[in-house]
Amino acid sequence: MKENKEQTQRQKPSYTGIGVALGAAFGFVLGLLIFDNVGLGMGLGAAAGIIIGSIADIQTKNKPSKKE
Repeated sequence: MKENKEQTQRQKPSYTGIGVALGAAFGFVLGLLIFDNVGLGMGLGAAAGIIIGSIADIQTKNKPSKKE
């Protein structure tokens, strides 16, 4: 079987997903410490993670890839 070059190339990570996970975790801690409401902290953290992760995805998408 022939392998498709697109499948064998290294895929770029999704920074939006990483941002949501890290934002929710950071929001959990802030929710416990500042808001006294875990749900509110996680929601705000996840929203911030979506925004920051989307910006990072756009920046890496527009950046030319290095060919090794």
